[in-house]
Amino acid sequence: MFSRPLTCLSAILLVFWSSGAFAQACCSGGQAVAPIRLGDLERAAAGLVLRQVGGLGSVDATGKWQAAGAGNREIDLEQDLLAAVRVSRRVQVALTVPWLETARVVPGVPWATGQGLGDVDVAARADVLRLDDARPWPALAVVAGVTMPTGRAADQAKAPLATDVTGTGTWQLRAAVVLERQWQPWLVQLAGVATWAAPRQVGDLRAQQGMSGTATAAVVRELPADLYGSLAVTWLGAGASTLNGQVLAESQRSQWSAGTTLLWQATAVLRLHAGLTAQLPLPGLSQNATVTFGGVLGAVYVWP
Repeated sequence: MFSRPLTCLSAILLVFWSSGAFAQACCSGGQAVAPIRLGDLERAAAGLVLRQVGGLGSVDATGKWQAAGAGNREIDLEQDLLAAVRVSRRVQVALTVPWLETARVVPGVPWATGQGLGDVDVAARADVLRLDDARPWPALAVVAGVTMPTGRAADQAKAPLATDVTGTGTWQLRAAVVLERQWQPWLVQLAGVATWAAPRQVGDLRAQQGMSGTATAAVVRELPADLYGSLAVTWLGAGASTLNGQVLAESQRSQWSAGTTLLWQATAVLRLHAGLTAQLPLPGLSQNATVTFGGVLGAVYVWP
């Protein structure tokens, strides 16, 4: 079985815009650079993203691949409501409200299901150098975000097999830098994100996740018929967690993910996209990592 936090941190969703070949790579559950982004001439946007992920196995603390045990299965569904509004020419704010469902089975126990609100995320993006004024330099943006513990944490689980766990139970702050460079009909993006999770008190235990960071490289290609195709690869690394101030041995994490997306500019104000995401089985390069495969469907409506 695979854990919800790792799945949300590592899954990739590409949502991109048509002011030229234009793209942004971001991860599920709000753990990303920004979940939704406005084009230069857009005032606001709202969208819905549907995700489904299934677990295939894991890579343990020693970097050894382990297939999911016989009779162990997990299916995760997620629906994200997205909204964004432009504050000024260079600043925009985005909101993600996730709803999650989990179905899980283990040998000797029938299928168990659970659902609930996930961790709500708010992010602000400032375009320091935009694509149209950055030449000959790459476009540069900085992002700050906060993920709120609105979901149900693991220690609060009530459903069988903890299928009602929908959040981490702690506040998370992140900062990111995004670089973009365009060569028609191509666009390349590099993004780096650092995330800090606040300590969490559970009874007599004070736990804190290690500082984590992600690096994403994405390539977008403008295609005929108002289509855009993209491919992205992300590496996530996290330091060791602590419990009552003591470092937990072999709790560091390393995870590689990949995603591909096809977007259709259906009308001037409506974008539709579909994609595939995978957490990759890379023994020796991953540690305490899940291996999953899933799909994404989404729609975004914009107000010029």
